[in-house]
Amino acid sequence: MKGTWEDVFTNRDAIHAAISEDEGKTWTGFRELYLNPLRNEPDFAVRRGTGESLDRSVHQSQAVELPDGKVLVALGQHPLVRSFVIFDPEWLYETKRRDDFSKGLRDWCTFKFLRGIRGHCAYNREAGARLINHPNKPGAKALHIRRPENAEVICENDGAVWNFPAGRKGKFVIRIMLNPGGQGGRICLVDRWLNPTDLLAGHYAMYSFSFDGDGKSDGKKLIEVSRRHELRFEWSDLQAGDCRLYIDGRRAKLLPLNRPSVNGISYAHLQSAATETDSAGFLVESVEAEVGR
Repeated sequence: MKGTWEDVFTNRDAIHAAISEDEGKTWTGFRELYLNPLRNEPDFAVRRGTGESLDRSVHQSQAVELPDGKVLVALGQHPLVRSFVIFDPEWLYETKRRDDFSKGLRDWCTFKFLRGIRGHCAYNREAGARLINHPNKPGAKALHIRRPENAEVICENDGAVWNFPAGRKGKFVIRIMLNPGGQGGRICLVDRWLNPTDLLAGHYAMYSFSFDGDGKSDGKKLIEVSRRHELRFEWSDLQAGDCRLYIDGRRAKLLPLNRPSVNGISYAHLQSAATETDSAGFLVESVEAEVGR
């Protein structure tokens, strides 16, 4: 087969772990075991280290159980990303995760792809959504999602991707603020890692919520500009059920199931919805998730 997207690797920056108790019929976890440490680097596609391996992905893994019950995983090919990781399988049974950016973007993917295939089936990278000082909380940070003008990237829209324990039922909470003059955004709940600037995230999402710069969704005003809001998404049936969206504790909207999922939602994919340059965008203060078993 021939095609542009068969000549470049775009979704190989995260490796996951899950566990089964019924011979693989069902799985628990789907946690990010390791994120590519080079994922934001401008010379991602051409940087060299000791050795000649050209694939900079974190895949090609092997695992072995240690005497104490923990698991040792060898992963990655390129010497700059190759690593050994030890984890406790009990970690895969956790049901909660939270982030307020106090540890920076360590657990996030926010990069953009620069135009032109380089090296071995790869793009160089550029930083996308960035942390800025929180406008209302001294000492705190907020993630700024917008669409700055940059003809060198494949997609100008900022995006951000965050993993949490997979849940066939659960809730996701995000605190955001729309900046005046912004063009809105999109919040997708998905069951897999998708690169931050993938404009098809809504197509693959179980649930998707879009809002314009005035805080309207499907023509209805739901969010006030320049005001902090808490959005809570709750779902309980990934085969046929809707997702209930609450804004500041009030039920605001039912989101239809766009695509069923067997193993459960494990990702929040945030993205600018701007169709032209948007330096205002919106801010993310924190995220948290809790899933049922």
